[in-house]
Amino acid sequence: MAYIGKRPADTFPATNAITTTTIADNAVTSVKIAENAVTSRELAANTIATSNIADNSIDSTKIAMN
Repeated sequence: MAYIGKRPADTFPATNAITTTTIADNAVTSVKIAENAVTSRELAANTIATSNIADNSIDSTKIAMN
């Protein structure tokens, strides 16, 4: 980005500075999330309820066999 005159001070957030309290409701949509960016590591235990899963969206190919 080109600057005319004095370059503004860096305003990048500090590490871990962006929290849910600094993000407006509904500001992060699926368009803003990189493909494959959300994995099971980012999901807290028991956070996905059956009401959040579309009908017929999980079939036997998606279920791990132990």
